[in-house]
Amino acid sequence: MSRALTDLHPKVAAKYIKLKDLALSRFNLRITLINTLRSDLEQAAYYAQGRQTLVEVNRLRALASLPPISEKENKGTITNARDASRSWHGFGLAFDIAITSPDGKQIIWTPKSDWNTDGKDDWAQVGSLADEVGLEWG
Repeated sequence: MSRALTDLHPKVAAKYIKLKDLALSRFNLRITLINTLRSDLEQAAYYAQGRQTLVEVNRLRALASLPPISEKENKGTITNARDASRSWHGFGLAFDIAITSPDGKQIIWTPKSDWNTDGKDDWAQVGSLADEVGLEWG
């Protein structure tokens, strides 16, 4: 799994940088890249999540050099693309992000988080910037 900005198409990388800058300047939120380019093995493991048993998902994750997940993490699906050739991630045309704590030491996965303490959902705030930078959010 790649987190490298250089693995993204240059136009997509530029959109990430713009999103990151806007999230900080408008909402005082810090984002980080979690996933850029994916291999077929990684994509297959992600596709299995929420669709296969935990044992099978973790077998596929091990083949892809991904850490195992818990039963709770295996409750929902995270992608609709079965393999990398059917995902924008397989071509460096998509990326996943996380919001980090103000000190940059923690990744925030919690829906409805409010690290910038403005009373609004941090994820919704970052997502509201997607169209402005030419990205599809979701």
